[in-house]
Amino acid sequence: MCKPSAPDTSRAEAEAARQRQLEQERADERLRVEREMWETQRADEERRYRGQLTAQQEEAQRQRELSLAEADRQYAAQERAIQQQQEAYAAAEAARAAERAEEERQARLKAQQAREYAEGRNTMVDEANTNIEAAYGGFNDTYFSKFAQDFVDHYKPQIERSYKNERDQSTYAFADAGTLRSSMAADSFGELDRGRAEKEASIAAQAQDRAQQFRGDIQSQKESAKGAIYSALGTASPVLGDGFEVGAELSRLGKSVGQVVDSARGRASGLKSPSAQSSGVDVSLSGYARRPGSRVASAFAGWR
Repeated sequence: MCKPSAPDTSRAEAEAARQRQLEQERADERLRVEREMWETQRADEERRYRGQLTAQQEEAQRQRELSLAEADRQYAAQERAIQQQQEAYAAAEAARAAERAEEERQARLKAQQAREYAEGRNTMVDEANTNIEAAYGGFNDTYFSKFAQDFVDHYKPQIERSYKNERDQSTYAFADAGTLRSSMAADSFGELDRGRAEKEASIAAQAQDRAQQFRGDIQSQKESAKGAIYSALGTASPVLGDGFEVGAELSRLGKSVGQVVDSARGRASGLKSPSAQSSGVDVSLSGYARRPGSRVASAFAGWR
C-alpha cells in the first residue's frame, strides 16, 4: 500500500499571502486616509485657531481703539466740563465784581449824600438856633436888670409910705407922751430904719429871684424851641442811594424847622413880664414900730 502524499498547500498559502497583502494594503490605505484626514483636520483646526486668533486680535484691536476713543471722548468731555466750569467761574467772578463795583458806588454815593445831608442839617440847626436866639434876643442882662429895678421901684414907694406913716405915728406918740427925745424913742426910730432897710433888701432880693425865675422861664422856652428843632429833624429817615434827593429832603425838613422857628418867634413876641403886683410882697413896717399908746397915735392908725 502506498503512503499518502502530503497535500499541496502552496496555493492556499499564496492566496493567504495575497489576502494578507491585500489586508496590509487596505490597512495602509486606511492609515493613509486617516493620516490625510487628520492632517486636513489639523490644518482646519490650525486655520480656525489662526482665524480665531486673528479675530481675537482684531477684536482686541477694535476694543483698544474703542477704549482709546472712549478715553478721548471722556477726556474731551472733561475738557469741556472744565472749560464750562472756568467760564461759569469767570462769569460768577464778573458778576461778583460788578456787584462789588455797584456796592462801592452805592457806598460812595451814600457817603456823599450823608455828608451833604448832615452838613445841610447842621446848617439848618445853626440857622434855626440863631433865629431863636434872635427871637429872644431882647431878653438880655439889660432887660432883666431893668425888670429887677422895676420890681424894686414898684414896691419902694410903698415901703416909704409905710415908713413915713409908722414914723409919723411914733413921733406923735412919743411927743404926746413927752418922750420924743428919750432913748426909747431913738431905739424905736432905729428899729423903723432897720425895718425899712430889711424891707428894701428883701424887695431887692425878691426882685433878683423873680428876674432869675423869669430868665429861667425864658431859657426853658428857648431850650424847648431848640429841642423842637431836633424833634422836627428826627422825624426824617432818609433812604440814601439812587433816587434820594438831598435838596428835596432838606427842603422838606426846612419847612418843619421853619414852623418851629415861627412858633418860637410868636411866643417870644407875645411874652410879657410877670406883674410885680401879683407877688404878694409885705411892705408893712408896723411890726418894727415900738411906741407908747396915745389918743393921737391911734388916730394915725387908719393912715396905713
